[in-house]
Amino acid sequence: MACSRSRLMIVAGTVAVLLLLLLLPVLGGGYYVVDDLGRRELPFRAYYVNHLARGEGVAWTPHIYGGYYLFGDAHTGIDHPVIALLYRVVPLHGAFTIETLVRYPLLIAGTFLLLRRWGLPADASLFGSATLSFGGFCLMHVGHVPMGNVTAHLPWQLLAADILFRDGSPRQARWAWLAIALLTGSQCLVGAPHMVYMSAQAEAIYLLALAVSGQVRRGPLLAWVLAKLLGGLIGCAQILPTLETLRLADRANITFSGVLSGSLHPADLLQLFSPLWFRARGYLYQPEAAHEVSFYCGSVATVLSAWALIGWRRLGSLRAWIAVAAAFVVIGLLFAMGRLGGLAVLQYYLPLVGKFRIPSRYILIAHLGIATLTAVGYVALIRARADRGREPRALWLLLLVPLGQLIWLGSGFAGNGFHPPERFALRAISVLTFLTAFLLVCASARRVRFAFTLLILFAFVDQGMYAVSYFARGRFAPDARQDVTLHTAGAPMSGTGTRAEPVPEYQRTARWLASQRFPVMTLEAFLGVSPPCPARGRERIIGWFWDINLIQDVYAIDGYASLSPRWQLDYARPAARQVAGVRWELRLRDAEEVWEEIAGPLPYVRLVGRAVASEDPRRTLEEIDPSVTAIVSAPLDLPPGDVGTAVLEAEHPGRLEIVTTAPAERLLVVAESYHPGWWAALDGQWRHPIRVYGDFFGLVVPEGRHRVEFEFRPWSLWIGS
Repeated sequence: MACSRSRLMIVAGTVAVLLLLLLLPVLGGGYYVVDDLGRRELPFRAYYVNHLARGEGVAWTPHIYGGYYLFGDAHTGIDHPVIALLYRVVPLHGAFTIETLVRYPLLIAGTFLLLRRWGLPADASLFGSATLSFGGFCLMHVGHVPMGNVTAHLPWQLLAADILFRDGSPRQARWAWLAIALLTGSQCLVGAPHMVYMSAQAEAIYLLALAVSGQVRRGPLLAWVLAKLLGGLIGCAQILPTLETLRLADRANITFSGVLSGSLHPADLLQLFSPLWFRARGYLYQPEAAHEVSFYCGSVATVLSAWALIGWRRLGSLRAWIAVAAAFVVIGLLFAMGRLGGLAVLQYYLPLVGKFRIPSRYILIAHLGIATLTAVGYVALIRARADRGREPRALWLLLLVPLGQLIWLGSGFAGNGFHPPERFALRAISVLTFLTAFLLVCASARRVRFAFTLLILFAFVDQGMYAVSYFARGRFAPDARQDVTLHTAGAPMSGTGTRAEPVPEYQRTARWLASQRFPVMTLEAFLGVSPPCPARGRERIIGWFWDINLIQDVYAIDGYASLSPRWQLDYARPAARQVAGVRWELRLRDAEEVWEEIAGPLPYVRLVGRAVASEDPRRTLEEIDPSVTAIVSAPLDLPPGDVGTAVLEAEHPGRLEIVTTAPAERLLVVAESYHPGWWAALDGQWRHPIRVYGDFFGLVVPEGRHRVEFEFRPWSLWIGS
């Protein structure tokens, strides 16, 4: 079916406006700081740029968790050649803006080309690609930079796979094979391994659909597997550090319930008709996971997808792609529903990938199917207009859903009036949004003047307002520092709500409230929403919750990362804070953040003359005086007497130079997180440090004056590189 130039211009113009609206807020020098952008992504990249200017590496950072393998967290992407070059040649603001927003034009372009290859006209392909790019998954996850950028590879992967399997040209197939390998390697280097795995699953679903239609041959299938393996080898620079970090992280011990947390509920299908029907987007009230369970793709997408499914018999060559899209939707939903869907339960028992949590992220695969159905439904609508037809009668059955919702609202109004008024208003607006979309589709099919143009505009305004209602939610919310109750997480919402629970402390901090009320801020304003940190030098802090201290060159014993280390000590206890050198704690007092000084922190480097062996450092620490006694895993025979001195002469991320002067053999204690990748050189002779206090490291030094160098050289870093 031919594409109308006027229709294409309407769709393209609307898409361009949406992309511009994403860019406009940061053109004045601000940064998106909503959700993880402010908590982790921006601090990581600012830290990288600062140390890049000093000529220092950032594989290891001493500023969070008392020391952390930053490469292993898979959230920096700095091993990716494009990202590394970007931050070397473009200032932080420009580089961060590009890395955060480039996914949207890339996703639109890739999906557009994929749908065009499947035989859809240009305007329908562009409309479908925009439906995916501005849908609930992609816009709600703007705070997850690596996730979004891995997602942007997906349509290009499917396009290359389609060429490999369905193109008869050997030359085209060779280029497609190379593209699959490079795209897979690029995904791995960006990070977010769970999304890399999900992307491969989407490709496998597509190949399965092609196999059912008899289009998969052994040769191309083996070539595809080989290309994916080659891509994995390209990505080893990121994969190996992530695997090593996972082995030492809390995530390695994640439970069945932890993996399946953040699942969709079958009732969340109602979001397709009423995006704001539930208080926190999803049926299960999880305010922190609202962006994870946002299943809405726009009311117009719901109506057009239904039209494609209803009228599939009359769509000729497009019927095959309706089946492919339906497979994406069904399999994606079965994964996203966690325990109730079953597939995520089976996946839990697989090695490595069984640790991936939040099944609702499989919404991405379902949204890919919905976007395809939307594009096909768009074609059906245009054909109906050309044939002077009308919408299928069965499409009117969709109105049973809003009818039921109106009855629900009416019964609630009869019993409680408008209480609570904001919930009543949002639910009514949701129903009216769907009814408007439905009527515009019907009017467009019947060639009502301006109806089609209004339909396109309404579709994207609807998606845009859905995103705005999330990112600007804090501007209209009560101050959580005063309103310290929320509904129970995980409880289904009803008209009367549920019992109250305390708001987590970090949600009552000034920086949390600022990031919710002002999703775009300058770096100076963002750093200024909390009281100035009084820590100096190597003094550590606790209670910051986020990684902003990376920007301010402040050292913390806590942090915010996807693979937090598995501690042996309890840093809520004074003794643990003492050995970690924690001097300041950020506390919430009378709805205000204040720094409180902690007495008696021990030095960052020191010598001790006594050590006790223990397999339970947490318990033993409460029984000793840590200022004179260390805890080790194997007995040490240290002679009595003066302890001597240890002086930190030079410090760089992942490298320390210390000079010790001891009257006899002593244990050098360094309050830096232990990691098997640390090596020690005593007067130039390399050896492994030992664990001290369970979480830190040290080295036995002989009598006299000696130079000790510690260097972070994990196997995963040098093998991967």
